[in-house]
Order: sequence, then structure tokens, then C-alpha cells
Amino acid sequence: MIVCILTKIPVFIAGATGSSKTLAIKLVGQNLRGSDSNDGYFRKLPQAYLIPYQGSSFSTSDGIIKVFEKANKYQETSSKEFSVISVVVLDEGSSFSTSDGIIKVFEKANKYQETSSKEFSAISVVVLDNVGLAETSQHNPLKLLHTLLEPNYPS
Repeated sequence: MIVCILTKIPVFIAGATGSSKTLAIKLVGQNLRGSDSNDGYFRKLPQAYLIPYQGSSFSTSDGIIKVFEKANKYQETSSKEFSVISVVVLDEGSSFSTSDGIIKVFEKANKYQETSSKEFSAISVVVLDNVGLAETSQHNPLKLLHTLLEPNYPS
């Protein structure tokens, strides 16, 4: 997950309830604190600014857009050169958890990665939790993820 955050590749973590998906991202956030990190290795890495979004059956596209706008705004103020953000999706199983779905995400992420920077002081990380619940929303909020995860979609 750290490698994906640092290279700004969207990562989808799917697993059963209680399999420590949320704990994993919390541990990353506690350690990726840039120069404020306790460990010397992590002090050499940029700070990760976690911006959570809790999916539910009441989720809307506007709610997801707002969390991405917040991440972009933070990234613009913390890194003058690039406004690229990183995305982590935590889910307990949905259409994202098939191997074909995950492969497609990572193929698209390679294209997305080309726009990223190698030099940065902080990375905005959008954490979309319980995406499976958002998928059940009558507002269909996940329809816009392609445009948010891929700057050139549709090309």
C-alpha cells in the first residue's frame, strides 16, 4: 500500500469484515508523516494526508467529488509542482474484488501514474471506505470514479 501511495497508483483493498483493512491504512498514516515520523526511514518519505470518505447506501456523486476536491486543494498548497493525489479504496467485497476488475484498475493506474511527480513533500490520500455500500446507493455515486482516477478519461 505504501508503494502505491508513493507512486500515486490507486489501490483497491478488498477483504472480509475484520481483516484489518482500515487498520492497515491507519498504520500507514501514523508512519508516513514526513520529517515528523519516528522512524528514520519514514522521515525520508513524504507526509501522507489521509482524507477519508465513508461509503453508504446514501452516498452521492457530490460527496465523492467534494472529498477529491479537498484532496486536490491540499495537494496544490503542499506541492507547488504537482496536484496529483493518491487513492486507497477499502471494501468488504463488491464488483471491485474480482481479479479481472483489479487487473483493469491497475492497468489504468499505470497510465495515471505517468502524470505523477517523483519529488513532493506531501501526498493527499483519498480513502474511500465501504465502497460496496456506496455501490448500493440509488444515486449511483461510483459512476464518476473513472474520471477522478484517470485524468484523461474518456480519451
